[in-house]
Amino acid sequence: MPVLGALMISTVRYYSFKDIPWTKRQPSVTIVLLFLLVAVIWRYSEFVLVIIAGTYAVVGIVLHIVRYAKHHMSARNA
Repeated sequence: MPVLGALMISTVRYYSFKDIPWTKRQPSVTIVLLFLLVAVIWRYSEFVLVIIAGTYAVVGIVLHIVRYAKHHMSARNA
């Protein structure tokens, strides 16, 4: 719980999914995967939702570390 509280007040940026082109034609594979995800969430909601939330939190931290390292590497090379 303290880690989640620290993430809530941190400057770690998370992906917001705002740049997904929802108005374009989506390939049928994407639609099938989306329905499969909904079905898995429906059937195993307790586990799948925790896994999705945990993965989202971890990916945000990993991307923050990658951005930090990339910024410091480019500053060192310049």
